[in-house]
Amino acid sequence: MDSTRFRIWLTSGLFFTLLMVGMYITLQDRYFPIQEIVLISKLQKQDSRQLYELANQALRGNFFTLDVNAFREQLQTLPWVQRVWVKKKWPGSLYVDIEEKQVAARWINIRSDQRTIAQLKQQKWQGDYLLSTRGDVFRVQLNARQYQRYAHEQIYIGAPQLADKVLRLCRLMQEKLTRVKLEIKKCIQDQRLAWYVKLDNHIELYLGRDIHKAVTENGDTFIDTHLENQVLARTQLFVDAYKKVLHRYQSRIDRIDLRYTNGFAVHWITPRVDSAKQG
Repeated sequence: MDSTRFRIWLTSGLFFTLLMVGMYITLQDRYFPIQEIVLISKLQKQDSRQLYELANQALRGNFFTLDVNAFREQLQTLPWVQRVWVKKKWPGSLYVDIEEKQVAARWINIRSDQRTIAQLKQQKWQGDYLLSTRGDVFRVQLNARQYQRYAHEQIYIGAPQLADKVLRLCRLMQEKLTRVKLEIKKCIQDQRLAWYVKLDNHIELYLGRDIHKAVTENGDTFIDTHLENQVLARTQLFVDAYKKVLHRYQSRIDRIDLRYTNGFAVHWITPRVDSAKQG
């Protein structure tokens, strides 16, 4: 009986010792190191050198101790990265797949001293902010090729926290304007929540800010739905009028005020007077 207990004790002790040795070896960084980082996706915008520099700084531990989630979060801080997938592969590989951000428009952040559409109309894009197709405003250092690539994109202006709303409404407006072959070049929501759109034929559309009024039905308040409906209704009003009449006079139109309930006001371009002929 005693010999049996002794063998059990000896076996347990040996097992425990081997387990501790194994754990010790596993936790040592010099054993089972990450030997390679395999980038699955082909990067079009993100500088791969930045990725590998960050990877070298962020990688801590070996195959067993590396915190994959922490590493993924580090890669997520890169400016062009939308989503990251990271997977370990025995014995020492780390596979990384990156989805890059797609640009929807250039973006200008509203500053506290820019409170009106008139001020924002004069604001120029400096190549510092972009808006992704998912409604994220992000800042990135553009190289010369990238700057030229995005220099002719639409400009959207607004508060960053409302970027997804600005993107959605501008897209919905563009869908209607496409029917009359017009394109939005600048789309603004100012700090007073007034909306303004400039088209590629230089006509300016004012949609106002009363469209943000909350509507209550059956105890439920609808703000975003009302806003969307009003923006689309006023855009449709312009599209219908442009298709029937306004397209004939587009070169003479400066801006159109769509803030009226059942119509709109047309502001015509003031003809220049030749001072020589006047004299």
